[in-house]
Amino acid sequence: MLLGSSTLDVVIGLVFVYLAVSLVCSAVNEIIEMKLKNRSKDLERGICELVAGEGGEKDFDIVQKIYDHPLISGLFQEDYATAKKQAKLPSYIPSRNFALALIDIVKSSVPALSPAPVSAAAVRGGTDGAAVQMAPVQSLRDAAVAFGTTNPKVSKAIVTLLNVAEDDEKRVRQYVEQWFDSSMDRVSGWYKRRTQAIVLAIGLTLAAVANVDSIAIVRTLSTDAGVRDALVAQAKDYASAGKGDGTTAEANLNQSVDRLRHLGLPLGWDKSTSTNDWNGWVMKILGILMTGLAASLGGPFWFDVLNKFVVVRSTVKPTEKSPPEQSKN
Repeated sequence: MLLGSSTLDVVIGLVFVYLAVSLVCSAVNEIIEMKLKNRSKDLERGICELVAGEGGEKDFDIVQKIYDHPLISGLFQEDYATAKKQAKLPSYIPSRNFALALIDIVKSSVPALSPAPVSAAAVRGGTDGAAVQMAPVQSLRDAAVAFGTTNPKVSKAIVTLLNVAEDDEKRVRQYVEQWFDSSMDRVSGWYKRRTQAIVLAIGLTLAAVANVDSIAIVRTLSTDAGVRDALVAQAKDYASAGKGDGTTAEANLNQSVDRLRHLGLPLGWDKSTSTNDWNGWVMKILGILMTGLAASLGGPFWFDVLNKFVVVRSTVKPTEKSPPEQSKN
């Protein structure tokens, strides 16, 4: 059984409100992230846990070498120590840059292990050709083994990857990239969990301060056709302007929020929103909690939901639409 258009309009209106609140929460969260530089701190922490061994001063020296390597230092200004002090470390490092930098650091840490001179027989394609061809890989293996005195964790990782790659240096680099990417997946997990907690806190705070009560909004949309129709019209315009991700329409978000208030939605606190009975306050708190929890799902989620319901509404046949509401008078 298909939902009537009035019910769909109530759902669309509520989803649009959730979308607006979610976008505000996301914008506030981005401001917080910009101020606190959490992304760059998470990245540095992830690299430290990846290569810094037991966390001693000697182990952390490699973290500085990685950040100060030309392939990495070009991503930020100043050197590692200065950039860290000023909270200007990069929030993203390409895995290829990291792999090449780490391998180069391991190789250059043992200058005595230089490639063997190329013999005349090797140049002519003689029997020493295979041995000479393996020299760079053997040099990396020897350097990785020797690097164990500096950083056993990195040394063991490189030697293990060399064994898995069967002494193919190109594959070793690819494996180091994958090793780095797997660690960055964990870093992304830290960011997502923190972001969800922050957005939830912002959503609950915004819903409480602005009195964005889901239950009261549903009640208003269910009984006031004028407010419902106007809100659905805005929701449809927003969905169309967003072109699939909501980014285009986000610039008009502040205007949309102002329109929501002028449309008659019960937003904000005044004498009309006060209640003297416990049941009313319980419903009010429940409605605000619903809004905060919904906002924590994020703008992209609610934009997708909005688009789906708008499509469903456009396919409802005239005979399936709800009958006109009877006048209360």
